[in-house]
Amino acid sequence: QATMSSLQRLLNDYKSRKDAVKSQVTQLSQEYDALKAKIASSETHKSLAALEAKLRTYAQTIFHLQEFVESKQRQTDFIPIKDSCNSIIDTLNVHAKKMAIGA
Repeated sequence: QATMSSLQRLLNDYKSRKDAVKSQVTQLSQEYDALKAKIASSETHKSLAALEAKLRTYAQTIFHLQEFVESKQRQTDFIPIKDSCNSIIDTLNVHAKKMAIGA
């Protein structure tokens, strides 16, 4: 019987705590919503949101331009072709020297 009354008392305590926390959460949620609405109607918030949108647009543009520049760089990278041509020329020069010495 003592255990039952003890458990019942604990249950009542927890219910009252739950109700208190629930009312605090409700109150804080209302305060939060009021502040959120106040911020949303603020001119500073509106201008910051517009600037953030501009920044996102600029970031996308920069990304696309970087990709474009990199692709053009790959298309105009003639160093491997130059190296190959120089190698062929060196080989031809060696053969020409051998031919000149042998002739």
